[in-house]
Amino acid sequence: MSASPTLCPLTDFALLTIEGPDCRKFLQGQVTCDSNEITTESSRLGAHCNPKGRMISNFRALGIAENTLGLRCHREVLPTLSQSLGKYIVFSKADITDQGNQLGIYGLLGENIAEQLSGLIGSALNQNNDACVTDAGHFIRISATMVECWLTPEQAEQLSTALGCSSGEQSQWLMAAIGAGLGDVYPATQNEWIPQVINYQAEAIGGVNFQKGCYTGQEIVARMQYRGKLKRHMYRFSSPEAVTPGQHLFSQGKAQSIGEVVMCSQIGDEIECLANVTTAAVEANDVHLDADKDQRLTLLPLPYELTAAINT
Repeated sequence: MSASPTLCPLTDFALLTIEGPDCRKFLQGQVTCDSNEITTESSRLGAHCNPKGRMISNFRALGIAENTLGLRCHREVLPTLSQSLGKYIVFSKADITDQGNQLGIYGLLGENIAEQLSGLIGSALNQNNDACVTDAGHFIRISATMVECWLTPEQAEQLSTALGCSSGEQSQWLMAAIGAGLGDVYPATQNEWIPQVINYQAEAIGGVNFQKGCYTGQEIVARMQYRGKLKRHMYRFSSPEAVTPGQHLFSQGKAQSIGEVVMCSQIGDEIECLANVTTAAVEANDVHLDADKDQRLTLLPLPYELTAAINT
């Protein structure tokens, strides 16, 4: 990672806001995270599921103002998320707005960047998910080297100048997100996976609160956690060639898929991906791009434990 911070425009992602006195109450009945924990100082990952517990979208949420919550998700998934939430919000004192033309999503990368940024914004981002909302923008600590920023173009320019940032590419941020084990729902994978398939129940991710009460799809999600046996987990791999979200993976010589790609990024010759695959295939070192070719994916470490958080 370069000595100077890198600011990466994340053009594949956009922001949806829910505004009104009932915003938290409404969201509480629709998503996997606890909306009461979403503030201007604390962000949460979460998912909105269909009645079968499959994710329509995942998101990162932040309190923008007292009665306004922002949900960042994939830009092409946003319309479906908005439409799905809109079916229920008519009964609440709240409104949904696409903020795609108002606030852009940026990724700030650099060694100890959270510490560097804290001096500029006047707030310490000591822990992952710590956040700060100021006149300079909206900032969320993902890790010590990753800060997600929701900014106007003017704020982005001012931030870049103040920190001496180099201009980065979205692929750099996605590679860092893969290294952090943070998957996203893409258009090709909507309505396909329960949240546990992208490790949202892991303590380090915290994308599902199992004590919060009912929400759409909650019964299926809870049943898998407490009574089911999750056969697939999300792992990190290096790949011999680029792959796409939703692409099937195989064990060599077997026609039945053993999992799918969650997301991928390539920088030069380096290609990494997150994929949800069967534990048996991973343990056998038998995850391939094609059943008939020896194009094996190589397992890479994740920064958090799976076994302690997954009901097996």
